[in-house]
Amino acid sequence: MKKIIALALTLVLVLSMSVTVFANDVMSNYDTVNKTVDDPMTDTSSTGNIAITINQGSNSEAEIYYVTVDWASMTFTYSFNDSTQWNPLTHQYENTSGAATGTWDRQAIANAITVTNHSNATVTSSVALTTATINGVTASITGDKTPASFTLQAADVFALNNFDGADYAAFNVAITGTPADPAVATSFEITVTLNP
Repeated sequence: MKKIIALALTLVLVLSMSVTVFANDVMSNYDTVNKTVDDPMTDTSSTGNIAITINQGSNSEAEIYYVTVDWASMTFTYSFNDSTQWNPLTHQYENTSGAATGTWDRQAIANAITVTNHSNATVTSSVALTTATINGVTASITGDKTPASFTLQAADVFALNNFDGADYAAFNVAITGTPADPAVATSFEITVTLNP
């Protein structure tokens, strides 16, 4: 019987204690609400104001980085004109008609690089070529922002609730020149660097 009474008293004490409510993103740190309270001892109800303290904390979120880099195929094709021929003395293909020795194809569809920031923090980035000229062919990068160093705004400021509206930078790779040795494949290394 003593255990039952002790348990009943414990429940009464627990039910009579005040409660502090914690929540985030609430406009006020102190508020009152009209609430009906049931009294377990008398089986009656009463209505009145209850003070609720709300702890908003620092309201700071951890920085989460999510940056996408989209590359086109980056495959470029140089087509020699029919008027070029191999010169065994210079070991080069030479133009015999006086016109350009050939043309680059696919630049409009193969040359795009897009860097997009979906993070809740600003990101500083760069897009750079390791070497600009190889085998007589020169590559260059241009874009809507300076490739050497650009900043992408945080998505929670720039495009809140709008995934497709995230800040981005778009660049194009241009290829010029004539391959000195057509038998040698020409490859460029492009590095995208991201810094918080």
